[in-house]
Amino acid sequence: YHDCHGVVFVVDSSDRQRLPEAAAAFKSVVQHEYLVGKPVLVVANKADVSGAMSTAELCSADGGLNVSSCLADDAPTKAVACCAIAESDAAVESGVEWILNSVSTEYDALSAAVKHHTAEVREAKKKQRLEKLAAAEAEANKVEGNPAADGKSEEPERAASPHGAMKKKHGG
Repeated sequence: YHDCHGVVFVVDSSDRQRLPEAAAAFKSVVQHEYLVGKPVLVVANKADVSGAMSTAELCSADGGLNVSSCLADDAPTKAVACCAIAESDAAVESGVEWILNSVSTEYDALSAAVKHHTAEVREAKKKQRLEKLAAAEAEANKVEGNPAADGKSEEPERAASPHGAMKKKHGG
């Protein structure tokens, strides 16, 4: 989520049985460290289905997504009900327009956060690659029986001769 400026969360407003799963996913997403405080648009799909929840019911703490307690106090939030199979839906259009305006209004701050988070992710990935490479090299050295794998070398010390060539040092 490091490169997100906002979140659009789509949920089936007619499927009450899966609402706890949707609520857990919503909470997990919007409380991710890279998304805290960013604009969130909740799209309640299938609003045309008989028995579908209203946006108020869907967003409520009483069996819904519990939107207000999942989000930071300063996170801009909007919920719209829609029907995705309709040729055009004014609610979807207004929701998309709202999130684009929210991102536009706070673009400088959001972009700075995205830039910072992206740098963190790149650094973490670089560190992971280096750790994997070091582990693979250590394993390869063990398999090959290379004594350098344990940091001890059985090879005699070598010293440079005045002519640049290497020669073995002999004790004594």
